[in-house]
Amino acid sequence: MRNTRQETKNAIRVLDIPKIQLARMVGLEPSRISEYIRDKSLTADKTEKIENAVRQIAKVWTSLGIRTDLSDVEGFGKLLAHINHCQTENSSTKPPDSPVRLARALKRWRLVH
Repeated sequence: MRNTRQETKNAIRVLDIPKIQLARMVGLEPSRISEYIRDKSLTADKTEKIENAVRQIAKVWTSLGIRTDLSDVEGFGKLLAHINHCQTENSSTKPPDSPVRLARALKRWRLVH
């Protein structure tokens, strides 16, 4: 059985996700992120928000091969939606196998210049 909390904590550490920006993304106080990392008890809703946000950040950053700005929550959401769309579009043939392929797809959608 995998430990989602431990995996999420490792992702926060390895990807060096800014805790204040993560807290802003999920609508929580930064102290809640610290409590999560220190294995303090949080509600299931707060825990799920943190874990989902970290998964989304990891998906975007690893798909693109770069760290994007997290301070623009709306822009990050749009970027995630386009990545999901591109991956769904390509899944019928072959999933994106490199950041270059994904970048080309994003260029088609005019997300990057």
